[in-house]
Amino acid sequence: MKSYSTFGDRSFFQKVRSLDFYLLISIILLGAISIVAMYSTDISDGKFYHSFNHALRFGIFFVLMIILSFINIKHYFSLSFLFVFALLSYYAVFP
Repeated sequence: MKSYSTFGDRSFFQKVRSLDFYLLISIILLGAISIVAMYSTDISDGKFYHSFNHALRFGIFFVLMIILSFINIKHYFSLSFLFVFALLSYYAVFP
């Protein structure tokens, strides 16, 4: 079992080493299976639109997930009121 600590400043390489690689491999495997399933349903029309878009979205958001995991969570907490205010003002203007 991995121990997760949020204390102290850690270097980039220490953060990479502390990633849960079993979870990352499971996510990649699940994404690959879903892309193959989409490909097998798209093979009948020959356009591969849905499988290509699914693979593209999976790749982009997987990389985004990895990048956002390196940002300290205290930064998210400090900006949370700004995001809530922006969301509420958006809903006030566009009901």
